[in-house]
Amino acid sequence: MKMLNQQVIKENNLKQIFSMIADHKGISRARLAAATGLSKSTVSVLVEELLEQGYLIDEGTVNVGGQGRKPNSLRVNGEGNRIAVIHWHRKRMHLGLVGLDGKMDHFRSRMFAQEEDYVEQIVSAYRNLTASLEVGGGSPRILGLCFLVPGMVDASRERLVSSVLQLKPNAWVLKRLRSAIADVPMAFFNDTACFAYAEKIRHGIDERPSAFVNMSGGVGAVLFQAGEMLRGAAGMTTQFGHLSVVRGGMLCQCGNRGCLEGRIGEKALTERAKDFLSQQELAAAGEITYERIGSRADMGDREYQHLAAALAEDLAFALGSLISIYNVDRVILGGRAGNLGNFFLEALQKRLRVSGFREFVSVCEVKYSRVPEHGGYEGAARYFMDRHYQFSEDMSGKLILK
Repeated sequence: MKMLNQQVIKENNLKQIFSMIADHKGISRARLAAATGLSKSTVSVLVEELLEQGYLIDEGTVNVGGQGRKPNSLRVNGEGNRIAVIHWHRKRMHLGLVGLDGKMDHFRSRMFAQEEDYVEQIVSAYRNLTASLEVGGGSPRILGLCFLVPGMVDASRERLVSSVLQLKPNAWVLKRLRSAIADVPMAFFNDTACFAYAEKIRHGIDERPSAFVNMSGGVGAVLFQAGEMLRGAAGMTTQFGHLSVVRGGMLCQCGNRGCLEGRIGEKALTERAKDFLSQQELAAAGEITYERIGSRADMGDREYQHLAAALAEDLAFALGSLISIYNVDRVILGGRAGNLGNFFLEALQKRLRVSGFREFVSVCEVKYSRVPEHGGYEGAARYFMDRHYQFSEDMSGKLILK
């Protein structure tokens, strides 16, 4: 038991050291010791182990002014270590590699052939992605494969629950993927949670109770308490997109009626716009997107302003309930929400003030996320490293569902 406890403590210390270097490029061993409370000798031993294993790079001495010995600058080895990330959508998948430094490359997109097996197509795309690294030699090592999925990850039954992905019951997708790609640890995360974690590592989320709302094809949300994401990245915290905002409304694939996602999710906009736009505009616009609504509403187009205001009213109604229940102090709108522009945000803020318990909603801050659309890849990779990766053990064959 004592040996086990020592291993756990060491692993936690390795994670702490690694995360601090990832967040503070160029940090020295002395500063690491001061920030972590660990002794200088302990920090040196841990840093040396991470250097020997290829997770860090020592860039040599740096001039910080003053007298005495110059400290050495440390950074994570992003070019030598990558995490493969696949964002699984209904009709396509996006793939890329994220270095330990958060930089993404080898990005590609592939449409699903509906007549072919999902698993076989994903495995083929992953193999092609990793094969491209071997050209020219000196390829980085792949530390893991992370999936971003628009739905919940049910760890107890090892299945995905999604109203977006067309998965047949008892398809055993997770087990089949794990079996087909057995050489790396494999993790499945909710896409909203990954965007939210990217917000945390890029811009910080303080102690205030906060909600991150992901608006894209669908709608999702995760909650933060004391700076920590509640219930991890499995998407089990809320099903915000399936909160009913129209009693007895349209039947959703989830089985509920009048779901928020079916009212303001981007995939629902073309149908929703029929109540606000002229036939001529509908024909000219084709598919209605957040970007089109935002740009036209901000330019003063009255039809699009009425549509944007209707979307804001539905979202405000749902947020009012969320804020009233959890006393959230801040709401961050991410994904493609920022494309809705200033008119929508102002309408949302105004409507929110009369959409919930007044003492709570009146002080809640609402703003757009500054994380780019592909920020979820970085969030997934960093969450994997922070919460699940083990520096002191062989991770091959692991299946991570939380």
